[in-house]
Amino acid sequence: MPAFGTLAVTVVACALAYRARLRLALVTLVAVTFLVPDTLLVPRQFTATSYLTVGRAVLLVFALGLVRRAGHGELAPGALRPRKVHFFLLAFVVVAFVDGVALAAPTTDIAPALHSWMGTVDQLVFFWAVLVAIRSIDDDIWVARSIAAVLVTTALLAISEHFGHFSYARWWFHGEPQLLGTVPALPLETRGGSLRVRAADDFALAFGWVSVMLLPLLMAWAAHVRSRWSGLVRLLPAVVVLAVLWSQSRSPLLGLAGGLVALLVLARLDRRVTPYLAVVGGAALVAGLMTTALAHPFATAQSGSVAVRAARLPIILGALTGRSLLGLGWAGLGNVGITTTDSSYLTIYASLGVIGLVALIALLVAALASAAGGLRAPAGPQRALAAGAVAGVLIAMVAPLAYDLFTQTASTLALWMLVALATAIGERVPHPAEVRVGEPAAPPPLPSPARWPVRLRLPVLGLPVAGLVAGLAVWATAPVHYTSTYRFDSIPVRDLLVSPDDGVYLGQVLVSSICSSITTQALPEGATASCRNLEAGPGTGEVQVTSRSPSTTESATAATERAGRVFPGFVPHAV
Repeated sequence: MPAFGTLAVTVVACALAYRARLRLALVTLVAVTFLVPDTLLVPRQFTATSYLTVGRAVLLVFALGLVRRAGHGELAPGALRPRKVHFFLLAFVVVAFVDGVALAAPTTDIAPALHSWMGTVDQLVFFWAVLVAIRSIDDDIWVARSIAAVLVTTALLAISEHFGHFSYARWWFHGEPQLLGTVPALPLETRGGSLRVRAADDFALAFGWVSVMLLPLLMAWAAHVRSRWSGLVRLLPAVVVLAVLWSQSRSPLLGLAGGLVALLVLARLDRRVTPYLAVVGGAALVAGLMTTALAHPFATAQSGSVAVRAARLPIILGALTGRSLLGLGWAGLGNVGITTTDSSYLTIYASLGVIGLVALIALLVAALASAAGGLRAPAGPQRALAAGAVAGVLIAMVAPLAYDLFTQTASTLALWMLVALATAIGERVPHPAEVRVGEPAAPPPLPSPARWPVRLRLPVLGLPVAGLVAGLAVWATAPVHYTSTYRFDSIPVRDLLVSPDDGVYLGQVLVSSICSSITTQALPEGATASCRNLEAGPGTGEVQVTSRSPSTTESATAATERAGRVFPGFVPHAV
C-alpha cells in the first residue's frame, strides 16, 4: 500500500475510534489490531517519531474517545472502575520499566528497550479501554460476534494467501521501502514444500496461536446462534481450523486440542456446545490427516530446531550471571547473539530477571481469576461465551512455553481482550447471596474489588514464609556449576588490515575448524566445552567451559585454548 494510503487508513480509523458510536469504535479498534500488521508505522514523513505504529495510534485515540464520552456522560455508571487485575498489570508495567530500561545492563541499547516497554503500556491501555467499552455496550453476544467476524476475516486472508501465493502483511509495507526488510514484510515462508500462511501477523506461528486462542470463543458463540443463517455460522470454525493447518505450525495444533477440551469442561457439557464440539473436533482431525499439516511440520521441521533451543539455554543463563534478579533489559539478549528464545517465559526472565518473571506470573494468575468470574453465569449463551474466553486465556498461558507470545502485540492484546470480555460477563452475574427466593435475579451494580476473606488471610500471609523455606531448600540442594566464557578471533586484526578482501568467508571457515578442534579436545573429568560461531565479522567464535569446581573449569579452559592455538590466527579474549 502506498504511504498516503497507510496515512488515510490511519486517519479514518482514528476518526471512527474517537467520534463514532461506541460499538463501531470498538469494532474499528479490534479490526485494526488483528487486520493491520502491528509493526506497520504511520509513514515517517507525516510524523515526528519513528515509534508510532498504526495500531498504537488508533488505540490511543480510542482511549481518548472514552475519556470524552465519560465527560459527556455517555458511558455506563461504574464503567471506569478498576479491578485488582488493573493494579497487577500496572505493577508489571512499572517493573518492566525499572528492570527493562532504567536498570538494564550497560550494554543494552536504550532505544529498542523503550520501544519494547511501550508494548506493556499498550497492554494496560488496551485492557482498560476494551473493558470500559464492553461494560458500556452491555451486549456480550454482540461483542463475541464482532470478535468472531474479525477472526474469520483473518482466516479468509490466510486461505487466500495459500491459493494466491502472496503475503497480505507484505502488501502493507510496499509504500515504505525501508521496512521491506523487516520480518512481517518478508515473503511467505515454506515448510515441507507448502507455504506457511500468516495473514497480518509477523510469522506463521503467531498467526496459528492467535487463531487458536480466539477459536473457543468463536465456537461458543456459533453453538448458540439462532437464526436462518445458523447452519452457515456453525461452519465458520472450520474455516479458522483450515487456516491454522495451512500455517504449517506444530505447537498451535496442541493448543487447538487443549482449547476444545477446556471449552467442553468449562462450559459444563453445555447441551449446545458439546455435540457441536464433537463434530468440529472430528472434522478438524479428518482435515489434518487428509492434508500434510499434521505430518510435514514434524517430519520436515528445520533440522535440529529442538537442539538449537536447548543450545540457547546455557548461553542465556551464562549471560545472566550476576544479573538474575534484574535481567539484561529489553532486547538485551541481542548482545549475546540471540534474537529469540521461542519461549516468552524465558525471554521475560532474561529481560527482566526473577523480579519480572514473578510479576508476570502474578499478573497471569490475577487475569485468570478475574476472567473465571464469568463462569458463574447460569447455563446459556453467557456461560458458554465466558467458557470460550477463559479457555482462550488458558491457551495463552500455555503458549509461551513454545512461543514468544508476550513480545507479539496481536497475541498479547488477544489475551487481554478475552480477559476483558469474561470479566465483564462475571460482573453482570448476581452472586447467589444477592438473589432472594421468589424474586427475579437483577444484575447487581459493578462490584468494587473484593477483599480477601478472613479465613484466607493467615494462609496468604504465610506464603512468603513458605516461599523462603522452599527457596532455601532449593539453594541448599541445587548443584553448583562454574563456567568460564571467552571469545576468539580466527584471523588476527593485523592480517585483516593488509588483506585484499574482507576475510569473512575465510574467517567463518576457520571458526568452524577451531570449534571442531576445541570440542574434540580431551578435558578434565566432569568438564564440558561448547563452541559456537557468533557470525559477527570475519570470524568470531565463543567458547563456554563448565564444571563443578573452579580449578577444573580453569584447567579445562586452558586446554581449550591450547587446542585453539594450533591455528595461527587464534586470539582469545576473556568475557
